[in-house]
Amino acid sequence: MKRKPMLIAHRGLSATYPENTLVAFDRALDLDVDAMEFDVHMTSDGELVVTHDDTVDRCSNGTGAVRNFTFAELRKLDFGAWKAPEFAGTRIPTLCEVLDLVDRKRPELYLCVELKEDDCECARKVIAELDRRGRLGNCSIISFLPQMLYFVKGLNEKAFLHGFIDESELDKPEKREYLNLVDRIGVSIGNVSAKFSRRLHELGIEVDSWAADTPEQLQKMIDAGIDTFTSNAPDRVLARFRQEFHR
Repeated sequence: MKRKPMLIAHRGLSATYPENTLVAFDRALDLDVDAMEFDVHMTSDGELVVTHDDTVDRCSNGTGAVRNFTFAELRKLDFGAWKAPEFAGTRIPTLCEVLDLVDRKRPELYLCVELKEDDCECARKVIAELDRRGRLGNCSIISFLPQMLYFVKGLNEKAFLHGFIDESELDKPEKREYLNLVDRIGVSIGNVSAKFSRRLHELGIEVDSWAADTPEQLQKMIDAGIDTFTSNAPDRVLARFRQEFHR
């Protein structure tokens, strides 16, 4: 189970640039990060787009559910001005555009791909595209929705699955099957502890935590025995991370 620790750029370099956009991903890829995380939704006309929320309200000048827009309609929205005026005009990227960027700049990079909705067709398309590019062996599939992880496992039994569970649920009989399914569990920094990590490791499960945006937050995760460190600001913690893990 134990692999080298990884520093993961969360939605790109999202502390500084508009999250889940090509500029945020491009800047993250310039850093010595080990992996990059992003979120996928599907439009009403079947295009896979990269954005976090179910709606466009927070990160664009539009309003409404992502799934209710066509891709052409989404492409007209501004996904940058909410962050800062200099990012005005930034457009929502497609999954293929993000993967093309990674292929050009860091083809060896580990990817963390989150499925945001209970949508089997979206999941099927995501897995098919990752498989077509030969990336399934170097990525994790993330979801807060257990049914999506079970569905992905049915599509490809070798898929590496990243789920979520509270420490209080570890001993519940109804969670045993889920704990046998997942390869990694995500734990927010507010809930991270050495005890929780140890118990997950005893089950053969890796532990990820978010978000390590300062050296102090990173240290808290290090002390808790975390395996992968997700950060909105990897540029601020990279030196400490490399110092700790001698890489």
